[in-house]
Amino acid sequence: MLRTLEKMAMLLALTTLFFGCEKIDLDELGGSGSGEGADGDSTPAYTVADILAGVETEQSVLVTGYIVGYIKGTSLSGAQFGLPADGPNANMLLADDPAETDPSRTMPVKLSTSGDNWRELLNLYDNPDYLHARICIFGYLNSYFRVAGITDIFDYEFLEDGGSGSGGGGNGGGGHNDTGTPGADDDPGVVDGR
Repeated sequence: MLRTLEKMAMLLALTTLFFGCEKIDLDELGGSGSGEGADGDSTPAYTVADILAGVETEQSVLVTGYIVGYIKGTSLSGAQFGLPADGPNANMLLADDPAETDPSRTMPVKLSTSGDNWRELLNLYDNPDYLHARICIFGYLNSYFRVAGITDIFDYEFLEDGGSGSGGGGNGGGGHNDTGTPGADDDPGVVDGR
């Protein structure tokens, strides 16, 4: 539990660095694409292009990109750019450009129904304003649809940057609350979000 809280705090700190930036400057994070965690471990921070360039899978990462669509079917060739018409999608596609329509320049993210039910929270069918929204996802990088993708989301944060997308950035703040602090409770009766 403590390790998860430390990683969420690191996510908040790193997304604060990214807030409003067009591209993550990895040199500002201590070089070699990593941010230092509170317990001394590091979580690499990447753009979608970085991931596609051959980042090693089977590790926890921070990825920043725009939600540009989803995959319908069982392979990346089933990429759909736009909103689904027939029901909640089980995944999303991230890209560095909100207007991207080339599947080879996108990265898939699995929206599972277990735990925090990321599918309900992030699918484009139920949340059409998220199309073209900029997001930072903290998750596990693994093979997904035969390419590098996020298979387990730990947390996320929508970022505001005035991009050219139709979405306004969703909830404009932290994953599940309006405080902007992952894991914090936004109930006014709760002191300091705890």
